Amino acid sequence: MRKTAAPEHGLRAGLGALSVEAGHAALVLGRDQTGAAVSMQLFRPQPTVVTLVGGWWAARILLFRCLGLGVQVAVRAAGGLANTAQWTELDAAAGATGQRVWPMPGDVLSWQPTEVTRLLLHLYDTGPAGPPVQPSLGSWQTQLTVLPQATAAGAWAIAGADVVLAQRMEWEEAVVLANALGLGEPTVALLTSLESDMVAVCARGMNTYAWLAPTSVERRLFGNNPGAR
Repeated sequence: MRKTAAPEHGLRAGLGALSVEAGHAALVLGRDQTGAAVSMQLFRPQPTVVTLVGGWWAARILLFRCLGLGVQVAVRAAGGLANTAQWTELDAAAGATGQRVWPMPGDVLSWQPTEVTRLLLHLYDTGPAGPPVQPSLGSWQTQLTVLPQATAAGAWAIAGADVVLAQRMEWEEAVVLANALGLGEPTVALLTSLESDMVAVCARGMNTYAWLAPTSVERRLFGNNPGAR
């Protein structure tokens, strides 16, 4: 088994324009090397686009934590990590009644909430190329695109994101991701040296990382070992 730790990459404080501000919904990504929480402002007055390059374990934890913020989720799943039913089941896992995670209507690429005060997450799990069209987002709405791999076909979904979260990947994938973001060799080195329960955070020219550090509830629901991506 390969041992990884990414020791040469220091964690910078905050996430730039995505840093936590009072009154905004902050998502806890995990812990840094000191044990301090690493958070990001996932929902903002302006539309936000996030891309996760990772596996089903990390994707479930991320959505589970979003549901903890009271988020309403519209899902389009086809050819990706999971099917629509598997995504909607996470609502019940989060202690709800199945009314917060909904399949996106098949004839539209984006979905509007019935209550303008609700936070809305547009989740696309449509394979390595990402969604066919960039959806239109409103205030306090976030698009989360889940990519199982970083490929040339999905590079646009990486390049167009405000923040990219990525699990450990092979060198070829890391080059695709770094090139899409206009980043260099340090990013490639970071992405190939992460531990299996870590994510790299790339935003506005910044590289950092966090251990997802699942809670006891998350370990019970999703397991403690992410396994292979």
